[in-house]
Amino acid sequence: MENAFNILVIILSIFLAIFLILWIIVLIYAWKIARAARRITDKTETAVNDAGTLISNAKDAVAPAVAAKVLTKAIKNFTNKSKVKVKKK
Repeated sequence: MENAFNILVIILSIFLAIFLILWIIVLIYAWKIARAARRITDKTETAVNDAGTLISNAKDAVAPAVAAKVLTKAIKNFTNKSKVKVKKK
């Protein structure tokens, strides 16, 4: 009976050691993946911030151009529909 008990303890100890080593390996890989994900999110956050800055700068530049286009179109419509004809010299 004592031999069976010793064999069972040895087998269980071996399995526990194997599972402990496997869990340590899994945790190391999970930690590496978490670090890589953190780096990726930092890079994407920087890219989104840069894109936001670019869009706001473009918006500031486009707004006057749109206003000038609308004003030019309004002036052309007014002069084309006006009953008063301007003589060209």
